[in-house]
Amino acid sequence: MKLRFPASLLIVFTLLYTPQNTVNATLTSSIWYVDQNAGGLNNGTSWTNAFNNLQNALGSASSGDQIYVAQGVYTPGVNRSDTFQLVSGVQIS
Repeated sequence: MKLRFPASLLIVFTLLYTPQNTVNATLTSSIWYVDQNAGGLNNGTSWTNAFNNLQNALGSASSGDQIYVAQGVYTPGVNRSDTFQLVSGVQIS
């Protein structure tokens, strides 16, 4: 004897048993923009309003986010020993 379930029950089952962190990461991921020549608000929300430096984008990003970086030379600070602090789970393109 085969049991048959309506498709709506299968969807509810799938939603209930999807790992919560996967759902939250998908719903809250952001894209940050970096362009050393951007002149807008410099809040990273678009190419017009891009951050002027990569470290500001890294400071705003969290796991699951993406950072798009315009062509250019980006340095983490003024001292030779300064480094970028990467964020786990953030993709930089």
